[in-house]
Amino acid sequence: MTLKERYQMVRQFFQDDPLIAVYCLSDDELGISQYQDNQDLWQWDKWIVHLISDVLQENQKDKDSLSLNVTFYVGEKEYQTALKERGFKTVLVNRRINPITATMIRKNPLKYWEQTAWTFHRRFSHNILITGTASEGKTTLVEDIGKYFNIPYSYEWARSYIKKHCIGDWEFDSRDFVAFLNGQYNYNRDCIESKHNKGVFISDTDCIVTKMYAKYYANDDEMALTMDEYKRVIEPVADMYIAKSHWDKIFVLTPCGEFVDDHTRYLKHGSLAARKNLAYILMDELHKAGLSDKVEILEGGYLENFNRVKTYIESLEESNHGKN
Repeated sequence: MTLKERYQMVRQFFQDDPLIAVYCLSDDELGISQYQDNQDLWQWDKWIVHLISDVLQENQKDKDSLSLNVTFYVGEKEYQTALKERGFKTVLVNRRINPITATMIRKNPLKYWEQTAWTFHRRFSHNILITGTASEGKTTLVEDIGKYFNIPYSYEWARSYIKKHCIGDWEFDSRDFVAFLNGQYNYNRDCIESKHNKGVFISDTDCIVTKMYAKYYANDDEMALTMDEYKRVIEPVADMYIAKSHWDKIFVLTPCGEFVDDHTRYLKHGSLAARKNLAYILMDELHKAGLSDKVEILEGGYLENFNRVKTYIESLEESNHGKN
């Protein structure tokens, strides 16, 4: 987790507390190395000067004159020693009051979910994507798994957009696909960041699926989307959102069976051959995104697929009880 991410999450946690202001100093930007092999390991003098001038907005540059009425609360004895030597008041926090460390949370976030500040949940949520082409049963599977485990789940955001604007697939242009990308990413993010998320989130659509359709449609002269629009507009936006997304597990449903006409899907691309072409694009995009190692193929009947996803989630819950 980067310093920027931690800074943002801590600020968000305390945003409604008028008594607390959150700042950060980057050791890298200050040219301070934690791992220097010398006695002044943390280069405290340089760090304190920047703390005073940058954070506390003082202009004192001489380390001997730094005598502000500041109390430092620290968790390490060596920090306390270094600060005391420079004339600051310090309090060594009793770590036994809250023995859960950041290392413990990183190793098994689900086990310590309730003890972790809620703003950090989005970073540690275990996110599962169930994907594939149209009419493969993704939505039903995601809904049933979500209800079975009482976990947040998302649907295909584009459907509500299509219904609202009364447009068909053959009419989608770059503006529509960018709206799909924005809407799906933000919808999934809202589910992940929801206080109802207890550590596991599941979705049946991601921006990589939107990119799959856009690429396929751009190669069809009967569709409104052109390859120029795809390359110039959609691809870079899609790749940006794909890079920002995080999936721990991806289940891919393979094309099989009859295409179900629910009066929302485009029938021309509903043949088994068309869905196989779409699936090829999807697998290629998953590979490009470096996600192949997270993929598990589901090619059984509905009950078999349900049980495989169910078993996977149950294994996460079991590991929470035995892993520190």
